[in-house]
Amino acid sequence: MDIPFQSTLFVSVAGGLGGGLNGLLTDNRFWWPSGVTVAAGKRLVRPGLLVNAAIGSAAAKVLHLLGGSDLLAAPLPGLAAAAITGWLAARCLSSAVDNRLLRAALSKACCAPAAHPDATEALIRASPYAAFEAACELTPPSSWATTRPGARPPNASAAR
Repeated sequence: MDIPFQSTLFVSVAGGLGGGLNGLLTDNRFWWPSGVTVAAGKRLVRPGLLVNAAIGSAAAKVLHLLGGSDLLAAPLPGLAAAAITGWLAARCLSSAVDNRLLRAALSKACCAPAAHPDATEALIRASPYAAFEAACELTPPSSWATTRPGARPPNASAAR
């Protein structure tokens, strides 16, 4: 292997490790991307470890090819820079997905009736995906939900 190819390979691997580290530190501890249905006809793709690693590897490789580091002069700082670049690039992707999940969770929670304070406290402390799942459990079943204001379940009229 020639030196430029070898250094690009090392940078790509270091960036992939940084992206994989982001996947482990966030709520993306699964290998493949997974889809989440956030609304009728709307799906959100959550990146898994492999997508995080691929994004990190690509970002580190672009940085290296643009002249970001010279591995022959300083190999350890160059690889550290590649790993940090990979981690930050994958973090940007994970942050955008988490932002959309939190918006979907807020939308679901707004449609729900008043919840117990323990449930709201659990929503505050949960990860974005767990908050989305908890908000989905708060919403009433769609069988009686209507678009009219003041919609009640079918047996709620007997309680009045």
